[in-house]
Amino acid sequence: METPFFLNAPALHKAVGKSYRLVQGNFVNSTLCKNLSNLCFILGFASIIGSIAIWFLTGGELAESKAHAERFGIFVGLWAPTFFALSGRLRGEGLVR
Repeated sequence: METPFFLNAPALHKAVGKSYRLVQGNFVNSTLCKNLSNLCFILGFASIIGSIAIWFLTGGELAESKAHAERFGIFVGLWAPTFFALSGRLRGEGLVR
């Protein structure tokens, strides 16, 4: 019994082109991975800056509004490790061929 074309990874890879690679059954464009990696890296730093800005600028006079600004700043700051982890993962995906 012959393997169907869509399950034959080398033939499918050859048909799609060299700028794509097989990753757990999915084809990933290495240029797209690099661009998304750079975007996530920038968003990580933007999250840190945004967190600091939210913490200091969105306070208020009431203790409750200050506490809300602090919690919201921490929440936004927690996005940074996620963006940095995604950046590293996407960079690794884009490098392997």
